[in-house]
Amino acid sequence: MSFGGYVALRAIQKSENLFCGLILVGAVYDIEDFAKSRTETWDSLPYSFYFGKLKDFLLTLITKKSGIDIEKLNIPILIFHGKKDSRVPEHQPLKFIEECKRYDKRYFYYNDFNTHGVNSPDEQFVCNSKMVDFINSMEL
Repeated sequence: MSFGGYVALRAIQKSENLFCGLILVGAVYDIEDFAKSRTETWDSLPYSFYFGKLKDFLLTLITKKSGIDIEKLNIPILIFHGKKDSRVPEHQPLKFIEECKRYDKRYFYYNDFNTHGVNSPDEQFVCNSKMVDFINSMEL
């Protein structure tokens, strides 16, 4: 979720042969856009405990070539994102999907969740079902 999804995307770029697919839930895809679009007080976020001033940390990442190179992703990706996600705006996955289309990448997008993550038992059931279908569709 969130930054975990971003980290997974970065890890795959470095070691793609270790992965056969990727499942992302409420992930950040564009760190620069994410850092610049936040409006709440950064220091009040739970992450600030780990990173200190989160916005400064993210802006440091940006200067270290932190982008996702979608052209190099050659595994299927299942993307879950909430319509009312207050942490990661919905334009993040939509922009990522446009890039996937541009490079003819195999992806599946599901955005019928309400918030950030998979919270209700009904959402968990749907998420688990979609993940099983996704894994079964892979050529292992």
